[in-house]
Amino acid sequence: MAQARIGDISADIRTLLASVNAAASPERLQSLARNVDGSMEASRRLMDKAAEELTRMDAVLAQFQSMIDANRPHVDTTMGALAGAALKTDAFMAQSQATMLQMQATIRDLEDRLSATAENLEQTSGNLNALITSVKDQPAQLLFGEPKAPRITEE
Repeated sequence: MAQARIGDISADIRTLLASVNAAASPERLQSLARNVDGSMEASRRLMDKAAEELTRMDAVLAQFQSMIDANRPHVDTTMGALAGAALKTDAFMAQSQATMLQMQATIRDLEDRLSATAENLEQTSGNLNALITSVKDQPAQLLFGEPKAPRITEE
């Protein structure tokens, strides 16, 4: 019996029961009930406000949906016009690119021709300078000069 320590266990049980009685006192239980009632009332008010807000949101969404439905033809027309404009822009860009390539080829051809013309002008200028120098040194040769010897051609 001494090892079972029944006296100590009995004292612990009495202390536990006293704590339970103190915790379960009528005043304490009433206070707890009032707190629960207050929490439930606050929860009800919160739920009512949430329901009101959801109702307002439903109304706003309904208005938004009606605006979308009312403007659907305009939106569809605008989207179609944008698609048409995009296609025209694409065609214009392709045509512009082809025109640019053609202009580049034309410019290259003109550059080649101008280069050849510049070379011809340079040769002509050199020949004219030689002629002017020759006429300056011997002016009579211009009027009385002998023609150049004929070229020999192969038959």
